[in-house]
Amino acid sequence: MLFGVVIGTDEIAGFALGFSEPWHEGTHFYLKEMCIHHGSQRQGLGTQLMDFLLKKLIERYTNRVYLLTARGETSEAFYSKIGFYTSPKMIMMARRTENSDEHDVAPNGSLPTFLNSTSPIGDLEDP
Repeated sequence: MLFGVVIGTDEIAGFALGFSEPWHEGTHFYLKEMCIHHGSQRQGLGTQLMDFLLKKLIERYTNRVYLLTARGETSEAFYSKIGFYTSPKMIMMARRTENSDEHDVAPNGSLPTFLNSTSPIGDLEDP
């Protein structure tokens, strides 16, 4: 189940987006994106947004929330402050494909077609 929350009145001040997934231990929620507009940070909006999201997830019987964030950044401190911790059981693993470089740019300098497409799914063919 996809789930999102937006905070703001006249303009969007922030949002959280993720998805739920059934698991053998119950339902887990993966927070894919959460951000607060730079001009609205440090005003408690991020905490309010996460409090609201967690309340809704508890109502949906979610028993775990997972997310990825950059190590040593302010986001790590924020998530720690609101009760998240570094999982001792989980690690993030990644692998580059043979045609990706450190910036994931095509040899001609453009973004791959599927990252530069206006269609919802994208075009997976080479440019």
